Amino acid sequence: MWTWISGGILLPMAIVFGMTKNYQQAFVSQLERKEHKLYLFYSLSLFIIFHTPLEKYIQGQKEERDMVSTLNRKEDAYTCQILWWCQKLATILLIIYACLGLCLVSSLQKNTLGFLKNQVELTKQEAGTGTQEVTLQVETDTFSKEEITVKVPEKVYKQEEITAQIEKAKKYVSQVYLGENKSPQKVVTDLRLVKNIPNSAILVEWNIDNLQLINENGKIKNLDLEAPISVGLQATFSYGEVMESVSYPVEIQPREAGSQAEWKEAIEDTLEAVSQEHSEKEILELPKKIAGKTVIYKEYTSNHCSMYIGLGIVTAIFLWFGFQSDLKKKLKTHDQEMLLDYPELVNKFTLLLNAGMTVQGAWTCIARQYMKKRKQGGKKRYAYEEWCWAWNEMQNGVTEGEAIVHFGQRTRLMPYLKFTTLLNQNLRKGSKDLVHLLEYEARDAFETRKQMTLRLAEEAGTKLLAPMMVMLVLVMIIIMVPAMLSFQG
Repeated sequence: MWTWISGGILLPMAIVFGMTKNYQQAFVSQLERKEHKLYLFYSLSLFIIFHTPLEKYIQGQKEERDMVSTLNRKEDAYTCQILWWCQKLATILLIIYACLGLCLVSSLQKNTLGFLKNQVELTKQEAGTGTQEVTLQVETDTFSKEEITVKVPEKVYKQEEITAQIEKAKKYVSQVYLGENKSPQKVVTDLRLVKNIPNSAILVEWNIDNLQLINENGKIKNLDLEAPISVGLQATFSYGEVMESVSYPVEIQPREAGSQAEWKEAIEDTLEAVSQEHSEKEILELPKKIAGKTVIYKEYTSNHCSMYIGLGIVTAIFLWFGFQSDLKKKLKTHDQEMLLDYPELVNKFTLLLNAGMTVQGAWTCIARQYMKKRKQGGKKRYAYEEWCWAWNEMQNGVTEGEAIVHFGQRTRLMPYLKFTTLLNQNLRKGSKDLVHLLEYEARDAFETRKQMTLRLAEEAGTKLLAPMMVMLVLVMIIIMVPAMLSFQG
């Protein structure tokens, strides 16, 4: 079923992906690959945006558009918003394709490696692989579905050689032979008569006094039992020529019979008999009828498709809302960086004015210095990016006053608005005290930066409290555990 579902969804999506791979290719090819790592999905994302009502929804998100454009001044605001949505959609599409692909591979693998063929044939594995256990779902019209484990032997039997210590084997058998029963004096459910010891070479052979009540596999047949009966079990542990026997007497208690329980037991007995009868054949043919009832077999295998789909849906939902949260965090980081760079910008600008430069000349000098550093591999700084954007406006014909006003409006931060107000007053009315005002503003900005740095340091210290508490607990455990053990000694 999952093969058809995942394949039916993945195939059309793959076709759409192929058909839209050249959509807006001229625009996508100009994007920086380092910044847009999922660019392969951008064409499909743009197709979804421009051919669905999503475009109108995006156009109505003005606040979102302002936030995105604040973080990226390379494109206009609407283009920045579209690119941000492309990143979101590309991530979601990648998750969908990955989950559907995993689901398809898992379901195909299940179909390829299955034991049940033609609904009535169990394929034996190659020699040396040992006996395989296959879980079948047996269906009929009279009773409900039953899950039965059938042992499918290998094609050619070989005697296994195992090595281990007998004492370890005895201890292990004593712990597990009761199965789910709590006491050997009250055995109701099947026993666990192991023949091999994990990580050991010991072989265990069981001798059972009453095979009508307990078979060699430990299955209890107590449906028709009227009173408790004691049964002797003897386990012979063999290691080479060394053999040692241990007795495990148990008392079988009656169990209430039920129609479904009897039906399950009939299935197990019939399939066990068939497995023994067809031991020499290549194919183990299952009976079409059990106890006179027509049955249908379905191989039961662990299927992870639903897990992949569920995981993909949950991941996509979290990432979708995480993009919005991440955008707000980036905007907060943007504002903090802008405020930290403000004193340096004002100080540079004031020094250049003191050196005799004009406002536009000082602006141009700072912009060119930053762009030179960027070409040499310098780090991107949001304040200088806004500064260069205003300088580009001046170079493209926007008046000096308008470019400075736009600079303040884009930053949205009070210190920058105050700075642009001082410059505009100087340009419109003239002011001999501009340099003195800027020097005072620079000193005030440095004081504000100190306070902001202290606040950020306190926030960082608060975030470190949790790991410090964990380390303190670990240190206390390391110190106190040896001390307590020494006192007990």
